[in-house]
Amino acid sequence: MLKYISKRLLLLPLTLFLILLFNFIVLNLAPGEPSSVVQISPEGSQSSNRGTASSLMDRYLIFREHYGLTLPILFNTWPSTTKETILEKIDHLQAFEKGAATVLAKTYEKDRLYLFDHARFIMPKLLAIMENNSLSPEVRRWATLAFIRGGFVFDGSSDASNRMLISLLPEKKISAENLQKNIDQLKNWYHQVEQQRDYSPNFQEKVKIFFTETRFWRYFSRVLTLDFGTLRNDNTRYVIDEVIKRIPISLTIAGIPLILTFFLCQFFGYWGAYRDGKLDERILDLTLLILFAIPVFVAGPFLIEWVGLKFGIPVYGFSSPQRIYQNLTSWERLKDIGAHIFLPVTAVLYGSFAAQSRLTKHLVQDISHQEFIQTARAKGLSEWTIAWKHIGRNLAIVLVTSLAGSLGVLLGGSLIVETLFEINGFGRFFYEAILNRDYNVILFSSIAGSFLTLLGYLLADISYTLLDPRVHFT
Repeated sequence: MLKYISKRLLLLPLTLFLILLFNFIVLNLAPGEPSSVVQISPEGSQSSNRGTASSLMDRYLIFREHYGLTLPILFNTWPSTTKETILEKIDHLQAFEKGAATVLAKTYEKDRLYLFDHARFIMPKLLAIMENNSLSPEVRRWATLAFIRGGFVFDGSSDASNRMLISLLPEKKISAENLQKNIDQLKNWYHQVEQQRDYSPNFQEKVKIFFTETRFWRYFSRVLTLDFGTLRNDNTRYVIDEVIKRIPISLTIAGIPLILTFFLCQFFGYWGAYRDGKLDERILDLTLLILFAIPVFVAGPFLIEWVGLKFGIPVYGFSSPQRIYQNLTSWERLKDIGAHIFLPVTAVLYGSFAAQSRLTKHLVQDISHQEFIQTARAKGLSEWTIAWKHIGRNLAIVLVTSLAGSLGVLLGGSLIVETLFEINGFGRFFYEAILNRDYNVILFSSIAGSFLTLLGYLLADISYTLLDPRVHFT
């Protein structure tokens, strides 16, 4: 058994890595992203500025660079981008600025992001385009904008350099003479920092860039240090801190029903099995079937309106407001929390209780007809002994398997309930993260949920050997 547990524990990091990789790819390939400089209507029209100095240096750079959205997802081949491809993108941008009907705002935005995201890896080619006097000033201006974007650094180590680059941003109507002056200054700056910033990587450096200058590597390298990033809307609030504040709430809302379900389903399952065919059993079976069929988003509003509001039971929040809660004694706080979570726990409990009770009933009936149970009865053992020692052990194995997977949904399993009852737990936090496209929170949820699920199945395997000595794992 120890050998089996060791193998499972060794496979755990690899499994979590593959789950994280899959979720990361799916999330980043989903349409849209958390930031957008240009607001585009469904008709394809553009409602904001087009690559001005303000949008280029503030909203676009700071947000996208901070969250690694300017990098490719898995592999970085951008240093191999050809000059012809760059000029093609610039031609599209020019055509849109001149009002060409064939270039839509969505195409403009896509090409603009392509050019600016690639900029740091194609600096020599951009400089060559900037210096080419045979090209139009408009083309050279766009190359200059991209060049400045590629030279901008966000780690706080090059503030003076960043200020200089911003001062050389060419306006849309800049004259050819002034544009050339800006290009000359940018050329001198480039030769000063070229070696330091590896703007002309050799083969080995390109191989390193291929694997490490990606969104996934940047995120995964932080995860290895247990840094899951900050919230999308507030860089001062860390994901792990926000989760720690909410986990006790979600564990309470989802954990209490899980424990109650385990015990109640056995009681009602045994009762249903031993009273099979009787009127009370049929009423119980019908009740459980109805409860199982009612979705939580229907039961929640019903409990709020017809139970909570009618009988004066608190329906919103995990506890009373802080100004009231902090003045209560420990016992009063416990009662206050109990009153507030009564309806949410009921909303989480009824569905799983109904399903597990029906499962338990059918399992008890099936086990009761096994030959070893008939042999136990023939030996004169009491029904209590048979139910506890023989049926109970075999029943527990299946129930443990059924409930083991529930560990994975302890964090976000009460998402709908927390939203309906306005409880500030992890489920609601995760729901709001989806609406805000907060990648850091969503990815942390997938990691945490996967870890708890794998841990649950490992504990279930260990429980098998304790409940049934015939079970062996190698």
